[in-house]
Amino acid sequence: MKMPYINEYISKFEELCRKLNYMMDNAEVTYMFLRGLPKSLLEDVLKAPQAVDYPATKERAIQATRTQQLLQNILRQHPQANQTRQTYRPPFIPRLGFRGGAFRNFQHNNNYQ
Repeated sequence: MKMPYINEYISKFEELCRKLNYMMDNAEVTYMFLRGLPKSLLEDVLKAPQAVDYPATKERAIQATRTQQLLQNILRQHPQANQTRQTYRPPFIPRLGFRGGAFRNFQHNNNYQ
């Protein structure tokens, strides 16, 4: 299956099952259906409570596809939502230069090696 064409995948899968005389209520048919799904979609389908029949699995696949499409559209519209990390940049602190007093003497008289 190619994302997001779940309807085409389902219709072709069911057509092949009819041609091969597979029973749609068979657990092996559900397993074959799941094997054809992309990994990201398969993970979403399997997160839901398990149902053993093909119609429930098919409906979960449709819903998971819609959810992923909605998420992709949201992320496309808001590029800031795509950023997972932002680099911390502290506020600008001006460098204080000590040019006189005790520090001046310390810098010039420091003979430690």
